[in-house]
Amino acid sequence: MTELKITAANFDNEILHSDKPILLDFYADWCGSCKMLAPMLHKIAEGKAVAKSVSYQPKSEIVAMVEGAR
Repeated sequence: MTELKITAANFDNEILHSDKPILLDFYADWCGSCKMLAPMLHKIAEGKAVAKSVSYQPKSEIVAMVEGAR
């Protein structure tokens, strides 16, 4: 199963209006620590929440949404 990519267009529906708790993981492709932590975060969420990943791009609309600049 392919994981749904979280974007500014689907953020409200997938995150804010989710009927389950969400563990939102911001990552960067170049970040070694992000790659190491991702499996652990998904395991922590297992059975308790839904783990979603967001590619972190500074100044992106989705980062502004989460930081409250929307």
